[in-house]
Amino acid sequence: MSRSPLLPTDESPKQSPVSVIMPTFCQRPEWLRLAVLSVLGQSHVPRELIVVTAPGEKNLGLLINWQGDLGHECTGLEGESHVPWLKILEAPAPSVHGQWAYGMQRATGSMLTKCDSDDFLLPGKLELEVGMLDRNEDMHVSYTGFFYCDEGLHPGGRFGLESYIPGALVRACVISEGAVIRTDLWKQVGWLDTTFGYAAYWDAVLKMTERVPDGVAYDSVPTWLYRQHGSQVSSKELQMEKHQNLRLQVVKNHFDRIGKKMPDLTISVGPTRMRDV
Repeated sequence: MSRSPLLPTDESPKQSPVSVIMPTFCQRPEWLRLAVLSVLGQSHVPRELIVVTAPGEKNLGLLINWQGDLGHECTGLEGESHVPWLKILEAPAPSVHGQWAYGMQRATGSMLTKCDSDDFLLPGKLELEVGMLDRNEDMHVSYTGFFYCDEGLHPGGRFGLESYIPGALVRACVISEGAVIRTDLWKQVGWLDTTFGYAAYWDAVLKMTERVPDGVAYDSVPTWLYRQHGSQVSSKELQMEKHQNLRLQVVKNHFDRIGKKMPDLTISVGPTRMRDV
């Protein structure tokens, strides 16, 4: 019987070519540490985890301590006595999306993905998503399902599509937030346009699908936990008309670029469709 990539393994971890970007600013220390540990606990360890902070980060001392403590735990790769897997950068931009863009442009992996500092990756996420790209060079973006969770990471529902539906990306930006994406494709679309706020990632992914419409791989199996709470950036922005209009503008721009009239859509600015756990 083959081992599920979602379960931990006793085998020595394999190296993955992906850089994981984790934007954070004064996150709850226990949530931040769990997020970091979920990256460390991957069946295929990433090339690097880049934690991007903002000026005034109150957890900086903890991060520096974890960098030393956890770095020594991340061993076992053949020929490596120590893996410098955790890097800490301070971005001049105070926004989450600004931090994300700052970290991506300084990453060294051939693939990139994001793990927010309040979320949690299941052990086989990188192995599964990177594997989808490794098996097919024509694929450039891979993403999977996820669980919606409360503050205590108790699942309340799961995101799921029967299969990849391009139109779903037009309706909701949350769908592919945790995707693994080839770095070269990020460079082609020009990274993130942070003028769109939290919808900057949505804008970038739509540009990617315009370039490689057949280059998106999707597996409905949930591989990460999306923590929902009142202080998250997306929750705050959704309450502001300005950011709802930015989301709508992202979709309008997409249809302008592909030369089609925008249909009468109800743009989802809340949680996407969930299934019972």
